Amino acid sequence: MGIPLYGQNGAGNSLDQLAPSGVRCVQAASRTLTAADSGTIFVCGTGGAADFVLPAASAENIGVVYKFVWTAAEVDAITITTADTTDTTGDMFVGGILSCNAAAVNTIAQFAADSNKLTFDDNVANTGGGPGTWVEIVCVSKSNWFVNGILEGDSDADGVGSAIASDVD
Repeated sequence: MGIPLYGQNGAGNSLDQLAPSGVRCVQAASRTLTAADSGTIFVCGTGGAADFVLPAASAENIGVVYKFVWTAAEVDAITITTADTTDTTGDMFVGGILSCNAAAVNTIAQFAADSNKLTFDDNVANTGGGPGTWVEIVCVSKSNWFVNGILEGDSDADGVGSAIASDVD
């Protein structure tokens, strides 16, 4: 099978399929992720909210990786939350995302010490989720998930990405 053209879903008109490299692409839908989902690319931008919960950051999960990509503006929230949201001792997000907005305000949104939830919604100030947004999340220690990516936001022309990461509790 060849690589599908932009806007096509590939053989069988389904996103849930393995690429020749062994990478699985699936439509974004709420779920609790497992280590077995590592390497999966979740396709966002279909107009539906989705909540993802990562597995616990642990020595066994170091190297587990997930990627989220947006093919259209997502105006319903896509959230990604760590398994353990306990203040200071739970799983934390580290790293940051380059936030690119309509007014060409490009800012690195760096995550604070107690960030355990990411929210992407192109209708909310200081976040986004427009086409071209992508986020990669990798377990790098027994308590940290490293995040990198690029956020495209159209609704908040001068947004800086400050509402992406938050503390659940």
